[in-house]
Amino acid sequence: MISLHQVSHTFGGVRAVEGVDLDVGEHEFVAVIGRSGCGKSTLLRLVAGLLTPTGGRVFVAGEEVTRPRRDVSVMFQRPALLPWRTVLANVLLPAEILGLRDHRARAHELLELVGLGGFATRLPHELSGGMQQRVSLCRSLIQSPRVMLMDEPFSALDAITRTDLSLELQRVQREHPRSVLFVTHSIDEAVLLADRIVVLTPRPGRVHAVVDVRLPRPRALGQVELDEVSRSLRAVLGEVTV
Repeated sequence: MISLHQVSHTFGGVRAVEGVDLDVGEHEFVAVIGRSGCGKSTLLRLVAGLLTPTGGRVFVAGEEVTRPRRDVSVMFQRPALLPWRTVLANVLLPAEILGLRDHRARAHELLELVGLGGFATRLPHELSGGMQQRVSLCRSLIQSPRVMLMDEPFSALDAITRTDLSLELQRVQREHPRSVLFVTHSIDEAVLLADRIVVLTPRPGRVHAVVDVRLPRPRALGQVELDEVSRSLRAVLGEVTV
C-alpha cells in the first residue's frame, strides 16, 4: 500500500532522510522509531504529499505521490480542533473540504466507536485532552482512508491517557483495518500496536533495522511476550549511535 524507494529529503542544507526503502502492506500497522531529529516526521510528510522528495520516489496504492491524496489521512501530535465548531462539526470538516456528502451518520458512528457518542454537540474546550484526541482520530477516519499517517498522536498526553488511547487505537484497527504508518518515541507503544517496527539512524535517517512483532491481538501492556520484544527493540536501538 505504501512504498518508498531510495527516498531522500534535504532542506536548508540539512539531510533529513537518505536512501530509505520501506514498504507497508494493506492493513499492516508499521511503527517508525528513532532519536529526535532522525527524520520520522519527514517520512510521514513525504508519504502524505506535503513534502517532495529530493531523491527517490514515494508510492501509495501503486501511484506516485505528487500531492495530498483523498485516501490518505494524517493525524498530528495535537488535535488542532477548531474551537468554534462542535465535536461533530470538527469530525465532519475533512468531508466538507473534500466535498463528500451524507457523512453525518458515519461521523456519529465513529464518535460512538471511540466512546464519545454523547459529546457531538460539545465544543473542544469542554473536553479533556484525551477526548480531544479521540475527536481527532474520528476526523482522520471520516473519509474512510486506505492509509493513515500518525505523527506521535498521543505524545502530549499523560501516561495513563496515552495508554488508554493506544488500546483504543488497537481496537479501532481490529474493527476497521487499514494501512497505518505510525511515528512514536515510545518503545512500549510501538510494540503494543505494530506488526513491524522500523528503527531509523540519527540524521540523516536511514533504516537501521526492522523488528517483527509476531504476536496475536488483542495485546495488553505487561504481557511477557511484549516485554521480550521490547527488550529486543531496546537492544537494536542501543546499536544506533549518534
